[in-house]
Amino acid sequence: MYRFKILVVDDEIRFCKFLKSFLVVKGYSVDVAYSGKDALEAAVKAEPDVILLDIKMPGMSGMDTLQELRRAGVSAAVIFLTAQAKFAYAVEAIKLNVNDYILKPINNIDILLAAIRRCTEKLELQKKVKLYEDILPVCCKCQKIRDDTGYEHGAGKWMAMETYLIKRAHVTCSHGYCPECFEGAMSVLTTGEAMRKKTASENGTKQLLQQTVLNKMMTNVEEALGTLLKA
Repeated sequence: MYRFKILVVDDEIRFCKFLKSFLVVKGYSVDVAYSGKDALEAAVKAEPDVILLDIKMPGMSGMDTLQELRRAGVSAAVIFLTAQAKFAYAVEAIKLNVNDYILKPINNIDILLAAIRRCTEKLELQKKVKLYEDILPVCCKCQKIRDDTGYEHGAGKWMAMETYLIKRAHVTCSHGYCPECFEGAMSVLTTGEAMRKKTASENGTKQLLQQTVLNKMMTNVEEALGTLLKA
């Protein structure tokens, strides 16, 4: 079973260790970082699913850290942790597309667990959507492909595979035979030629037999006429 990976980023070492111990018991894989710089290195290396990020840290703040994480291509869900309920923080969190915003101290740990669960459920849904997007529907009988581009999922147009490749992959198709099909085609040609020769041979034998019988009949007729004339 997949264990979601969480990165806890906070300059309070005891708080980080507590959260790590607690979340590991809950079934998560957890790494910790005590500064924004450490968080960047840990996130790039561990590729966490969820980051618990303290806003107010010495040096690089949580806001700056998140911006650097996004620039580095880290797409993990982010939950801001802060001891200060400032409106400006909330506005900035919305601008940075933060998933949740939780006040410290966390008196009710269930609130944090619920926020993490919302993030992981959203990630699971995104993975399922991505999975279905990556599946290319192919007819098991005619081998046509359904192209959903520009349509709702499942409502696209069916087209020949070659047409799809030309239209969507922008490739030029050449035509030939793979070894198996070439062998099959040659077998059909060989069988057809053998049947033609056999038919020709059978027709020739039949014609020869008919000619032989006709010749025999003519000989018999000639002999009968000769006998009558002599009589």
